[in-house]
Amino acid sequence: MIFASLVPLSIKAEVKEIQVIELQKKALGCEHFETLFWDALDAYLVSEKKIPNASILKDQIVNSEQLGQISKLTQETWVQLQNVLFEEAPKKQILENAEQFRMFFAAMEVGDESTEGRKEFKIKIFSKLKELKESVPSKICNQNIEATKMPKIFRQKNSSRSIAETGMRWLFSTAYQSCEAVRLPAMTEKTNDIRGILNQGAHADGVGHQRKIEQLETFLSSHYYYNQIAEFKSRKNNNCVQQKDIPLIYDYGGKPFSEDGLESTLDLFTNDGTGTEALGIDCAAAVFTATATAGLLLKPGTPLRARNVLGVNSRMFKDPVQNGLECFEPIRLSQKSL
Repeated sequence: MIFASLVPLSIKAEVKEIQVIELQKKALGCEHFETLFWDALDAYLVSEKKIPNASILKDQIVNSEQLGQISKLTQETWVQLQNVLFEEAPKKQILENAEQFRMFFAAMEVGDESTEGRKEFKIKIFSKLKELKESVPSKICNQNIEATKMPKIFRQKNSSRSIAETGMRWLFSTAYQSCEAVRLPAMTEKTNDIRGILNQGAHADGVGHQRKIEQLETFLSSHYYYNQIAEFKSRKNNNCVQQKDIPLIYDYGGKPFSEDGLESTLDLFTNDGTGTEALGIDCAAAVFTATATAGLLLKPGTPLRARNVLGVNSRMFKDPVQNGLECFEPIRLSQKSL
């Protein structure tokens, strides 16, 4: 597994609706209020595996004595935000279960504007979060220091490789469970195509294709990496994932699995995302995993979370800054650079 450089948040494993509001209330006025706001919701979705009851959330905001004194303006803004998240969004974004909500919230947290619908909700949600944050005086949140630490940058000594390249090499080595994968020569146009994969046609929304391994032995023998890694061929019983049973392929919409909403590994060998039953990830997930594992941020000064991988898609990289990926910029190619 790849261990992303992420940090723990002091939220218990089980989170109920009342605790979501309590945790968000504690975060009001904190520098990283937005991250802590999403932490509380994500912890609930992962713990309970269901959509929180919006009526209970709103009732807690208006009536709970445990929240202490908050202004009428703060209450109204908070309730309006619940309406956007749990009444408007499910209808317009077709959100029907906890997994779909989690992916939508991750996209909103990152700042996805890759479709008009996402842009509409990003503007609404960011606006309400800003109003909430500014409705109370700022404060020093010592109890949340661990939750808002920035990840450690991993640099290889005496190496000319960029940090992102180092992260991608770790991703490659983990995906194939062998460092031999990054030592093989790069593929070229003369490299034989992989065989044994069945293209099942486009996804329901017409974007991206669904694939599965139809002939496992043919796939493994024609695969540039699996077929050449001697360690893979001779491996029997050790701590590595036995990939003869579950090899990875390109899976449009596939993401690494993040086990909880707080601190998590990015698990390449557990299926997640909106891809198929085939095990694998897509391009956006690979870029996120490589950069996050190396300790690089999506946007300056904003804490990193494993769940952010669910909110990143390839369209966002066309205009990264507009889509919340402020630490990225488009690659500019010319005839000379090819």
